[in-house]
Amino acid sequence: MKSPLAIPCALLLLLTTLHAAAPPGVQIVRKDTRFELQRNGAPYLIKGGGGGENAMESLAKAGGNSIRLWGDEHLGEILDRAQKLGLTVTAGIWLGQVRQGFDWSDAAGLIKQR
Repeated sequence: MKSPLAIPCALLLLLTTLHAAAPPGVQIVRKDTRFELQRNGAPYLIKGGGGGENAMESLAKAGGNSIRLWGDEHLGEILDRAQKLGLTVTAGIWLGQVRQGFDWSDAAGLIKQR
């Protein structure tokens, strides 16, 4: 049975990670009943895609501004290339998957994963 806390725990982990890892000039700002991502004091609408480092040039040419990576291999090189293309990067980390046996209600498992 799926724990009713499964999704909130995953969301909390993601938001905590985003907040702790936000570079200078990047903020998540509460606006009444919603939140807004800001970059250098201005709203930042992510126009992005995934697909890794091989998709960066295509994404930039199509008007994208952000790429999602699925891992952190060669991250320094990728960040340098992304900066030259005017892209922001969300570097992926692997989180436990329920379909692969991870139990989001297991406190010890959550601590180990974090």
